[in-house]
Amino acid sequence: MRAKSRQQQAMLVARVGQLLEVATRAHQAGRLDEAEKAYREAASLAPDHPAVLHLYGLCRCQRGEVAEGVALIERAIERAPGYTEAHNNLGNILIQTGQLDRAAACFRRVIELAPGFSPAHNNLGVVLQQKQQFSEAAAAFRQAVVLDPADGQYWQNLGDALRRVGDTKDAIAAYRRAIQVAGGAADADVFRHLASCLSRIGDRAGATTVVEEWLAREPSNELAIHMKASLSGDSLPERASDGYVKTVFDAFADTFESKLQSLGYKAPGLLVGAVERALANRGAAGTGLDVLDAGCGTGLCAPLLRPMARTLEGVDLSPKMLDLARRRGLYDVLVEAELTAFLRERPRAYDVIVCADTLVYFGALEEVVAAAAAALRSGYFSFCVESEASATDDYRLQPHGRYCHAEGYVRKVVAAAGLTIEELAVDVIRKENDVDVRGLYVTSRAS
Repeated sequence: MRAKSRQQQAMLVARVGQLLEVATRAHQAGRLDEAEKAYREAASLAPDHPAVLHLYGLCRCQRGEVAEGVALIERAIERAPGYTEAHNNLGNILIQTGQLDRAAACFRRVIELAPGFSPAHNNLGVVLQQKQQFSEAAAAFRQAVVLDPADGQYWQNLGDALRRVGDTKDAIAAYRRAIQVAGGAADADVFRHLASCLSRIGDRAGATTVVEEWLAREPSNELAIHMKASLSGDSLPERASDGYVKTVFDAFADTFESKLQSLGYKAPGLLVGAVERALANRGAAGTGLDVLDAGCGTGLCAPLLRPMARTLEGVDLSPKMLDLARRRGLYDVLVEAELTAFLRERPRAYDVIVCADTLVYFGALEEVVAAAAAALRSGYFSFCVESEASATDDYRLQPHGRYCHAEGYVRKVVAAAGLTIEELAVDVIRKENDVDVRGLYVTSRAS
């Protein structure tokens, strides 16, 4: 009987091994239905097998059954507390579900178990960066590159963290190393951030060289084309391309509001306040209006505009920004479109148009301001642009990719559109590299 029992156990172990081999092969090939079937059978035969539980859990997560998958991986860790791969994969899943503190705990546990495991240090840095703990993230990434200096992504992550804490010199070195290590596989963001850092320290020639290298790899990249124009001043485009704006703000969407808050951004309050004063000065109703948030982004203006609006519409080029604006539940309509074309299709549709920090991506303002004027009944167009007191050109594309405009030019464009300026104020729009960025806040009226 004992011999038979041992034989049965050996057959069971062999069967579980066969099933695990079938499952992992299917899993690696992306055949998740087949993999899950084999994992499920293996788990029924060996319900305490750590590898089966771990891999079955990963498969369930990849199929969208995250809660069930996490529970299986946690069972694997209970059976094998030193299972570093399970801890690490659980941490990555928790990042995706937004459970950053739990994810960090997983990676710290991996580091305790296997201090030389570089992915855990990198993953911990990713979590800390998402928590905006950039100094701590940089320390984690530094350890990752010490352990594996041949991983270009680690160097890029280190550069990102150093850039966020203002250590521009070391960020430049990290980005250069990322390009060197990754070679032809270097990410476009490495070139973009390296060029931006070089521009920040005044090395425009170095920044231009980096962008030219980037363009040699990706000749049609909208970001690179725009950045080269902003650095060289040659062939000045009249506005940023749709592709550039969409790419920048889709990538920026998730951190947009926290970033602007850290830069002291206050355009929405200043613009809406000016409209409210203009309405009050003319004894006009401050409610029941048809309002357009032009370049609405994530909807920062919406809480201020909603009280005056009968209908509140928003338009933006970035679908990801619009997704975030939609979550506010304050807009009646949200449209993905280029602003000038959108306005031209809506003659005399609005009582108020507010355009916060959107015209900084336009150089020539004639067409967009004329379109806004035509889209008004007899109401107000309130907008802001960046400006310089010493500006002599009508507009100029700055190294950071936004345009600044001369006050005289703005006044001329507004008048040519048939609008009357009710209020023009000079105030700070945001900070750029810890320096105040001046702006013109213009509220104009269509008669």
